[in-house]
Amino acid sequence: MKKHLFAITAVAVAIVAVISCGKDPQDKPAGETVLTVDREVIDNVDAQTPAEEAVMITSNTSWIVFAPNWVTPDKANGNGNDVVTFRIQPNYKENSNTEPREGEVTIEGGQKSVKILISQNGYTKPIDPNASIGGISDKVELMRFVKAVNEGTETLDRWRDEEGFVALLADIDLTGETWTPIGCGTFTTGNAVTIAEGENCFSDKFDGKGHKITGLSITVPADAVSGATFGFFGTIVGGTVKDLIIDNSMIVSHATALAGVGAVAGYVQGGTITNCESYAELSFDGGSDGVRYAMGGVLGEVGPSTSAGSTISGCKNHGKVSSVNTTNTKNGATGFSIGGVIGLAEGAAGFVTKVTKCENHGTVEGGATRMAGVVATLNTYADMEECLNEGAVNCNDTKASNSRAAGITAAMGNTTNLINCVNRGNISFVVDESAASTFHGYVAGIVGQINNAADVVDGCENYGTIRSDMWYCPTVNADTSLADKFMGIITASCNSYACTIKNCKVGGKIGPYTNESEVVTLTAANFRDYLTMNFYRARNAIIEDTNVFAGN
Repeated sequence: MKKHLFAITAVAVAIVAVISCGKDPQDKPAGETVLTVDREVIDNVDAQTPAEEAVMITSNTSWIVFAPNWVTPDKANGNGNDVVTFRIQPNYKENSNTEPREGEVTIEGGQKSVKILISQNGYTKPIDPNASIGGISDKVELMRFVKAVNEGTETLDRWRDEEGFVALLADIDLTGETWTPIGCGTFTTGNAVTIAEGENCFSDKFDGKGHKITGLSITVPADAVSGATFGFFGTIVGGTVKDLIIDNSMIVSHATALAGVGAVAGYVQGGTITNCESYAELSFDGGSDGVRYAMGGVLGEVGPSTSAGSTISGCKNHGKVSSVNTTNTKNGATGFSIGGVIGLAEGAAGFVTKVTKCENHGTVEGGATRMAGVVATLNTYADMEECLNEGAVNCNDTKASNSRAAGITAAMGNTTNLINCVNRGNISFVVDESAASTFHGYVAGIVGQINNAADVVDGCENYGTIRSDMWYCPTVNADTSLADKFMGIITASCNSYACTIKNCKVGGKIGPYTNESEVVTLTAANFRDYLTMNFYRARNAIIEDTNVFAGN
């Protein structure tokens, strides 16, 4: 560091060498003049709180002190032996750095002089470990952030932007990295979250700023604990994540217990996820009979907190999501929920979870109790609005009884609504005609099964083709007015509930899987016959005249 030599300014308060008129010159001190000091250097003086520095002068004559303007002696002159104390001004400015400085103290007397070199340190303002660096710029900072969240090693202020979000400032490649999800904790089917001592879920605000996480690779072990969560984020409680892209990544799950798995997050409780996208490939081949498992291209499971519903908006999936079911025979919420965007979403009375403007463009396929393009299970107190599916949904589950497949959601639970959602994807349910499950499944363009009289399907549109050999299911008691096909353009079944279907636009095709020649193209004349073909189970459904043909 460059040092500056300050000019010495003479400070002479008084001149003591006064010759009295008429005094005999022989009164002057006899012999040689003596003028010495006990130190030649005053160095390493503190910049912020400098101590006073004392110098012992040995002399047989009068003397004068000259010093830089930032050094003040307590005596500017004297005679004979004495101690001079120097007061040094601080070399300090708050919130800024200062350079070191040097100077000389000169003491003169009897035509002699001595010099003392004086130097003072510069001031370097301390680095605040919590001071923001504006965001996460590379993998090193990302890994430090993960540790800060999960272990509480430091505050997240280091990575906040001017809006208070932890900000991702660049694309980051995680290829070869063993990934630990951001946010610890396990969940239950009742949305109770447990966090171990020394761990933390993610409850802050994260802004991906449109940047990509690539090379994310996660393998969920078969012995993962019940309620474990996996994704870029693990467990989010009351947190916000927006504008994040997961690209060129893969998650493979072998979990046998309850789990939530999604490319962006495994489990969200009372959180807000906005404009996040996934191009990752997700697959599942674990599970146990009667045990819930939720996987989605973007989010695994979404639930309410005790004070707020979750909000999921503008999220998109482009990757393939697949499942193998060799174990679970259950057809309800204790089965497998495999969705293009979300596996399972639910809210609570007074705290509705909302899924809006979400899209699936990837293929969803394999075996699952509930499989759908956008949300596999819309469980309770949850609404979907203006969502879109353009991906193929191909279910081949013959293990579970009454599995459901659909373009938007496979099943609607208590007090749920579908509003202005559109399916353009082709939906199929391949069944084994020799198996009992041939007549025990549901496939539809919008929703597989509606399970509550308070549920509403309003303004939804289908343009996809719906195919399954459930087309050949028999009627009930040989009464052709009570068809039991479990298929439909809008819904396969209302399960005897007086749910409402209104303002829907109907198009596309419907028919058997194995015989394309029997597939029916919808027209203005026939579309009402295929809104739901399961008239036996839908006998109490309110199907309004506001539903219209929309072309193909």
